[in-house]
Amino acid sequence: MADTPTTRYKVRKQSLGSNVNTWGDAKLNDVLDQIDRGSKGYQSIAMTGDLTLSWSNYSASNQGQVAVVNLTGSLTSAASLIVPSVEWQWDAIINATGQTITVKTSAGTGVTIPTGYRAAVYCDATDCYGATPTRAFGDIYAGGQIKNVTAGTVSTDAVNKTQMDAAIAAASITGTGNTLKVTSSDTTSKYLDTAVTVSGALSKSVTNPSGNEGFALAVPVLALTDGGRKTASFNASASTRYQVAWAADGTVTLPASPTQGDVIGLAVFASAYNTTINPNGKKINGSTSNLVMGAINETFTLTYDATLGDWV
Repeated sequence: MADTPTTRYKVRKQSLGSNVNTWGDAKLNDVLDQIDRGSKGYQSIAMTGDLTLSWSNYSASNQGQVAVVNLTGSLTSAASLIVPSVEWQWDAIINATGQTITVKTSAGTGVTIPTGYRAAVYCDATDCYGATPTRAFGDIYAGGQIKNVTAGTVSTDAVNKTQMDAAIAAASITGTGNTLKVTSSDTTSKYLDTAVTVSGALSKSVTNPSGNEGFALAVPVLALTDGGRKTASFNASASTRYQVAWAADGTVTLPASPTQGDVIGLAVFASAYNTTINPNGKKINGSTSNLVMGAINETFTLTYDATLGDWV
């Protein structure tokens, strides 16, 4: 009766009465070497393209019949590692080839391993699959996958830069200018220079307009005109500063039609008289009422916000 190999390790199953005086050395020792190598062994395999592994019976040197396989090389395109249609598990297959590797049987579709990554893989004699845990922590799944528990489907996969670049190219996402949208309902394409407008004292500067634009906003330092010393009520002008030293209670009436960014400076000196500031139909700090101030010694500035209609 002839010897036969086991299904997975391909080790020798000796028939009754066979291999007299050789069953221990070398037949049994060969079996031990095959199991030792297959369960804990490491092998580096250089790939130049698709590679088919073929495992012989009773051999302790079968290519890839180990626990950890390190795939090396400098591939210029994706390749396949075609393994025997045998039940087997690799603790790790390391892809250091520079390209994506698909580990599969000849009739299967297999599991892909991006370059620079490693994966635990098993074969059920029909095809190869990732052997990472289904659920690692909460809803975070091994392999970078995040699963929608309610729907029971994988909704997001972690990817590397090469995969992201490929996905962007496949989606035909262009990098051309003139596509700025101001709101979610905006359907008009425009450059940043035309999409952002400023008014009043605020100014903008744009480098490389209608291209890869650089954009900056600035508020100039205002030089206020000297309005002189006031001792009686008066009408104030924008972009002017005044010294106030009342001879009696006095009122400062602000401009009736100010524009965005108008500035008025007041230096009120201590005296026995009150100062009233009349907003002249606008607001001061949110109120349309006159602002009445007692005898003070203070310097302050009012700036007009056209959006609010308010001197602040």
